[in-house]
Amino acid sequence: MKFPSLQSLWSGLKNVSQRFPLEILVTVIAVICAIKLVNSQTPQYFSSNKVLIRILIASHLGLLVFLSFTLFSESRSILQKQKYAVRIIALGLVVFIGFMLNPNDNKQDLLRYIFLTFSFHLLVSFAPFIGRGSLDGFWEFNKALFLRFLTSALYSAALFAGLAIALASINGLFNAHIPSERYFQLWILIAGLFNTIFFLAGIPSDLKIPENADNYPKGLKIFTQYVLIPLATVYLAILLAYEIKILINWELPKGYVSMLIMGYAVFGILSLLLVYPIRNNEDNRWIKVFSKSFYLLMIPLLVLLLFAVWKRASEYGITESRYVLILLSIWLIGITLYFLVSKKDNIKVIPISLFFLSVMAVYGPQSAGAVSEYSQISRLRFMLAHKSKEKESQIASTIDYLVNQHGLESLQPVVKEDINKIKSYYLIKIKKDTLNRSAYYENYDVINNTKDSILRSLKVDRSATDGVYTPEVEGFFELSQDAIIDVSGYKRAVQFEANEMTARIKGYNDNDIKSIECQIGNKTYEIFIDSLHRVSITNESKTISFDTKVVLNTLLSKKTQFKQNSSGYRLDVPGSLMVFNKTLNGTLVTCRFNKINGTKNMYPSDFTGIILIK
Repeated sequence: MKFPSLQSLWSGLKNVSQRFPLEILVTVIAVICAIKLVNSQTPQYFSSNKVLIRILIASHLGLLVFLSFTLFSESRSILQKQKYAVRIIALGLVVFIGFMLNPNDNKQDLLRYIFLTFSFHLLVSFAPFIGRGSLDGFWEFNKALFLRFLTSALYSAALFAGLAIALASINGLFNAHIPSERYFQLWILIAGLFNTIFFLAGIPSDLKIPENADNYPKGLKIFTQYVLIPLATVYLAILLAYEIKILINWELPKGYVSMLIMGYAVFGILSLLLVYPIRNNEDNRWIKVFSKSFYLLMIPLLVLLLFAVWKRASEYGITESRYVLILLSIWLIGITLYFLVSKKDNIKVIPISLFFLSVMAVYGPQSAGAVSEYSQISRLRFMLAHKSKEKESQIASTIDYLVNQHGLESLQPVVKEDINKIKSYYLIKIKKDTLNRSAYYENYDVINNTKDSILRSLKVDRSATDGVYTPEVEGFFELSQDAIIDVSGYKRAVQFEANEMTARIKGYNDNDIKSIECQIGNKTYEIFIDSLHRVSITNESKTISFDTKVVLNTLLSKKTQFKQNSSGYRLDVPGSLMVFNKTLNGTLVTCRFNKINGTKNMYPSDFTGIILIK
């Protein structure tokens, strides 16, 4: 085996850079952003990290867009000046996408990013064959991309494993104290930069690939014939048996059967694509039978799929995930009808049709976000018009979904008050009550308080919200770091924490349990948080409690006396107001609250602390 020289490696890198200059550039930018994000100690909601994430997303999409445009221009054998014009168009598209997508603050933009990633991957597969090229040439090109992807993934994994072991060896032998994030950054460097360059170097430069099946990989044939096709057949047998059961029992199908049908369709279509050049060979009868019967057997499964999708959408409306399921169902019906009627079997129809459907789902009234929002608003209107005690939980969960996925403004059609005015009121109030608070926490409180106001205006019972409702928190208190407790003489320390949903004691091994028993000498103490959110300790049928509601009300009454700590929104509280002592059967018990938050005359929304037994 002859290893490549440094000169040949440099020459290969130079050729790749000349052929794919913009692709290499955005890859480097993406890798730098990812490494900086890993190295950053600040949460992702800070503005600096938001910018890095947006650049990373735009660079990733840019790589796919630039590669598609490059392959398209090469297939046309256009002049160098025209290639520059194509690259400028692609660059403009990437910059536009970078400005439009803001997944940090908009969940719909995250969904749009996923759709665009999928659609641009598909675009790479057929970009050189738009309006020209044979089907065999199209298959050979995508076979080359597929095999190159597997090869680059294998090389990258091997390179990372070797270098990671080397770093671990240096760390162990020389006490280098290499931080754990360095391994993640190494993976980003290899998977992002090396893997991409290696993959690009293997893309065929001559797109006029010989159109014959003589070089069909034997390993691919074995994998398809003995793994994919049998697996798809197993799926088919299960689904057909289930359909017979439905007909016998005359019942509607279960919702998750749609995922099984999709699984069968994916395995089946992938199998057909992989064996496309040899599907009609006489020595491959098993493949030939499968190819001819696949779309015919899809018909009863499509009927089952439509019933399963209709059942879920009619009960709970359309959400983004159900939109994707409906879109794929429509696509499967179209593809099945095409291959049953068409005599040409144009496999380019598969990626091209999926590309247009995924692009259609990004923006516009037919997009995933618009359709799901319209569906859930219509469902909410119906439930409010026919409101009952049983429906209030569904109303609350639908409101929560709309706020989380589409923002508070999506509720305006069902709310008489101006939502923007409600938001402005709470923003002014929060800024007045808590100084120097970060924009992230301000926005969090504005959303929760506005949602609370909407629930009240719609007269939705708060107890029906199942945790959706978050009451307005008037105070966030934390034990001052200057508060020091002398722990000499104490025999046991037990941590506790609680919020609106859970209350738990933390044991020695950090397993979450409701109570804990401590044995000190011949005395047994049980520590727990009772139904009134009090921290309680029992010994010999006697119980003492530290009332968190009383502690919270005391702190709220003295709120103006405290200063904010470094977090920007919590108030520093001296130990005299957070540390309490009581005696239980002659034993001193100390309760130290570390944090406590909540609203006046209500149980704390959450609190943490420690019990010390002397």
